[in-house]
Amino acid sequence: MMNMRFVGIFCLAAAALSPHASAQPMAKTGALATQTVATGTREALCYLEASGLGAWQKSGAITAFDVRDAVSAQRSPLADVMRIKVEEIKLKNFLKEQGVLIVGAGHGEASLEAVCADLKSRGFKRVRILTGGALAWAKQHADLQADLRVFAELSAADLIAERNDDSSGFVVLAKGFSHADFMDRAATARDPASAEALLAAVREASVRKRGIVRRVVILGAAVIDARVLARVLEEAPANVPVYVFSGDAASYGVALKDHQAIWARRSTGAPLKGCNPK
Repeated sequence: MMNMRFVGIFCLAAAALSPHASAQPMAKTGALATQTVATGTREALCYLEASGLGAWQKSGAITAFDVRDAVSAQRSPLADVMRIKVEEIKLKNFLKEQGVLIVGAGHGEASLEAVCADLKSRGFKRVRILTGGALAWAKQHADLQADLRVFAELSAADLIAERNDDSSGFVVLAKGFSHADFMDRAATARDPASAEALLAAVREASVRKRGIVRRVVILGAAVIDARVLARVLEEAPANVPVYVFSGDAASYGVALKDHQAIWARRSTGAPLKGCNPK
């Protein structure tokens, strides 16, 4: 039976990954077919790394917008950021000569790239997406004393989106997460109890012969001591933020089957219960 908890998220994911949204090749892992977002077609020039945030702020007036969903924004609020629906930014014509910084969740950002491109086409001259999103912003504002894990924790639906995004790397800790499922983008930490070993694995996962790695996801993060994980999140490279999935492979597998069912129905044009038909 379809797990309806994920339907709303997967309806959006399926829409974003549909053939009508962008040209994306199909990739198969065993019997499972998924969509892969090719980095080469992405709006790479829209991104601003957290390390360059200070200099960009000094270059002129900017307004930072928190465009995360309402639940995330309420659970982990950000200081000095205006909360707004992303589609409303284009209505603020007075910002066309200023800087617009889009702060999202830091993952699943293909839709934000489309927003960035649209704003530029409308005459907004300085638009950037903050690499690492809310997580990066929290790290840059130490006065928040925030628990970075609140910003870094991914749901099963989020993980599927990252698996389908070619700009994500992975560190595999838990059994059941096959390296084959994440192709050539997975590294393994020799000692999950060691922050040094985890950071070394993050660096390994962030280096690739081809393409750009924008973030690294640690799979099976529930086995990591809270203090060790806090250090890893804090010391991860600013240009490659770290996210975590604490669920097990079984929960990921169930969510993946739900996602594939939604994708199959959408690809044939049949409406799925819980989704608005197009």
